[in-house]
Amino acid sequence: ANGSFYLQNGITGVFFKGFGTVYQWQYDGVWTPDKVANHQPISYPRPEINTTGNSANFITSDFWLKSNNFIKLKNAEIGYTFPKTASLQRLNISAIRVYINGTNLLIFKAPLKQFGIDPETTDVNSAYIFPITRSFICGVNVQF
Repeated sequence: ANGSFYLQNGITGVFFKGFGTVYQWQYDGVWTPDKVANHQPISYPRPEINTTGNSANFITSDFWLKSNNFIKLKNAEIGYTFPKTASLQRLNISAIRVYINGTNLLIFKAPLKQFGIDPETTDVNSAYIFPITRSFICGVNVQF
């Protein structure tokens, strides 16, 4: 709660270093004279091609400082232990349990999600951010 994350210009810049793409959140929030005249919300400065750290749009400011508050279902496991039966005892099995486990399952109410950033990502002062991996594990435990 009450954390913040600074969006580097590698994330916010259109065609950063001459390559890349325009994200939907950039396109939707871009500054235009029409939006200013119609008092529409603006959440992205005027677009520039090949942005660098020297761009007037990307001077370090709190404009790019975003909240990283979030609610997250970090992990969960569902399993079932089969009851002891005569057929299991004949196979010399005392217990069988099947399960599925998941990690980094769901994120709720995360402002950084619109930028494609997991809120648990460490701000490493870099333009390159990699997503946190989601994993699923299935298994069977057999006790003899």
